Amino acid sequence: MKIEARHNTWTRDRTSTKVRRALTTGLSAVLLAGGGWFVTASTAHAVRATPRCTTPQLHVVHAGSDGTAGTMYHLLRYTNTSHRTCTLRGYPGISFTDGQGHTLGLPARPSLIGADSVQLVTLPPDTSAHGTFAVPNPDNYSPTDCRPATTSYLRVQAPGSHASVPVPFTTQVCTTGTGRATVGPISTGPTW
Repeated sequence: MKIEARHNTWTRDRTSTKVRRALTTGLSAVLLAGGGWFVTASTAHAVRATPRCTTPQLHVVHAGSDGTAGTMYHLLRYTNTSHRTCTLRGYPGISFTDGQGHTLGLPARPSLIGADSVQLVTLPPDTSAHGTFAVPNPDNYSPTDCRPATTSYLRVQAPGSHASVPVPFTTQVCTTGTGRATVGPISTGPTW
């Protein structure tokens, strides 16, 4: 099969070769969805992007609290305990459980405060990132609207991970949409 291009006639093989050359030299960097492979034009070699951290790679601890205006703000520290560098980006999943592991109320929803500061955090082995979550005081609401309960643990998921890890945590939370907890994005350092 022949392909005509202006006054020159090219065979399919010649065109394919020229297109491949143009693509490999014209690309500066392409990152495929899902944190997969990227190609650099200067080398035209495939290189594996730094993988996303999964919950089992992380040691998560409650690292402190601070209160203001009827809300307690809590800091979580995420330490990479694996032997490989990994990345975190976005909001972790946080829910509350009782001593038997039963979920209490709704999971924390992403906070709009700090949404513009979502960043990719690279964690070499034995380094940490932080994130905050806020729990409104149930006394701010009527018991009927809030339906308070006492937590024993947090169930924490790394952003994009389905596995969770229990973190000891005792407080009173609302178990309805009224007084629902919020969670901020992961960051490189404490956010207060």
